[in-house]
Amino acid sequence: MSTNRRTRTPKRRRPVTVVAAIVMAVGTVIAALMTGLFGLVNEEADGADKNGAPTSCEGQRVDLKAPAEVGPTYDLQLTINCAPQPGEKYILIAELTNVGKPGTEHTLYCPRLEPDPEIGAKSYRRTNGKSPIGSVRTLYVYSVTPEQEQIIDSSPVDGDCVAALPQDADKVSNSVQVKRTW
Repeated sequence: MSTNRRTRTPKRRRPVTVVAAIVMAVGTVIAALMTGLFGLVNEEADGADKNGAPTSCEGQRVDLKAPAEVGPTYDLQLTINCAPQPGEKYILIAELTNVGKPGTEHTLYCPRLEPDPEIGAKSYRRTNGKSPIGSVRTLYVYSVTPEQEQIIDSSPVDGDCVAALPQDADKVSNSVQVKRTW
């Protein structure tokens, strides 16, 4: 007598070593991704790249303080919060508006000093030169490259003042108005 029995072929099981290898490979990829992610986060949190150069600066790079009313000389304070980017420097600009005779008024931008680039607060004594009583100037700091500085140095229209600043230069401080009152 013959019985018709169906025989089942047993399921093939993957060897444990293959499964273990797959799990290890996936784990390695995940670990690499996590390390890369945390490496980027730490770089930004430290504020420096792997060479120690600043990658970003929170807030304003330079804080400027000066009295609102001044005489022929006055003191101003610059607090450097972040050093200039490599290859750049800071320049204090005095913006003079309504310069010239009636009908020919214009604005001048006068580079006044290159502050010490070290982080921290420093005081500087300034003179108003031949500014008349009642004149107002707006002070702020720009960060410039050597090319931008060359543009400023090579295009004076009144002493060392220029009619325009390079458009691609960055203003890196607050603005402060000072008025000569005596």
